Amino acid sequence: MPAVTLPRLLADDASPERLGTLLHDNAGRLALMSPEGDVFDLIAGRYSVNNAPNLGVYLKGHAGDAMRDPLIGSYNPYNPCNAHLDTNLGVSRDSRSPIGQ
Repeated sequence: MPAVTLPRLLADDASPERLGTLLHDNAGRLALMSPEGDVFDLIAGRYSVNNAPNLGVYLKGHAGDAMRDPLIGSYNPYNPCNAHLDTNLGVSRDSRSPIGQ
């Protein structure tokens, strides 16, 4: 019998890989909310070995595409074709983003 855990509805300052795991653990539903634009640094590859951007989880979460958990390597058993990632960022106009440089 799988362990029962409380659902996690919100995330902030999570790497793209961690977002994939959180989506997997929460039946494909999660909201990424942040008062700052740090998520753009994460998308641009802040924690990646080669500083390569990682947009996959954001694009798939927006489009509702099938997702694999990047750490487990298995399909979400709940509904992988209906993953949904809401994103709400309070970014000021003066923020400098590494994306687009």
